[in-house]
Amino acid sequence: MVFSYVGCAALAYAIGTISWALVIGKVFYRTDIRESGSGNLGATNVYRVLGWKPALAVLLLDAGKGILAMWLAATVLKHPSASIMLLIMMSVIAGHTFPFYLHWKGGKGIAPGAGALFYQMWPVALVLLVIFVLAVALTRVVAIGSTAIAGLFWILVYLYTLETWPAVIAFAMGAMVIWLHRENWVRIWNGQEKQLTFQKDPA
Repeated sequence: MVFSYVGCAALAYAIGTISWALVIGKVFYRTDIRESGSGNLGATNVYRVLGWKPALAVLLLDAGKGILAMWLAATVLKHPSASIMLLIMMSVIAGHTFPFYLHWKGGKGIAPGAGALFYQMWPVALVLLVIFVLAVALTRVVAIGSTAIAGLFWILVYLYTLETWPAVIAFAMGAMVIWLHRENWVRIWNGQEKQLTFQKDPA
C-alpha cells in the first residue's frame, strides 16, 4: 500500500509540473510568460501580460490539475484518509510550484490547490473562495487574498475534519504558500505591489 501512496504522490507531482501558463503563452501568443511581468507562471501574471481570456484558461486548467490528481488518487487508493488526500494535494501544488524541468520555478500553487480542495472538501474551498474574493475586492491585491486564505486554511480544515493530522498538513501547505509570497509582501510594504486592474500590463 505504501508503494501506491508514493506512486500517487509522484503522479500528482508530475501532473502539477504541467505549466499551462508557459504552454498557452508560447503556443498562442508567442510569449514566454517568464520574461514578462512578474515572471511568475500563474494566472495572475498571464492576466497582466496577455489579458483575461488566456488568464481564465490558465486558471481553469491549473485548477483542473488539482482535480485530476485528487480523482486519480481517490480511484487508485480506494477510500483514502483526509491526511493522505491532503498529502496528494501538497504533491500537485509542489509540482506546480517547483517543476523540475523549469529550474524549480513555477507558479504559487493557488489554482491547483483550489481545484484539489474543491474536490476533497468543497465547503472549506467555498469559504476560502469567499474570503479570497472579498480580500482582493477590498485591496485589489491578489497576494493579500492568497496569503489570507493560506493562513486560514489549516483552521478551516480542522473545523471540517476535527482531526489533528489533516490540520498539520494544511498548516504546512499554507506556510509554503505564504513563504512563496514573501517578495510580494516586501513590495506591499514598500508600496510597490501592482494592484489588479482590468487592463493588460503596458509592458
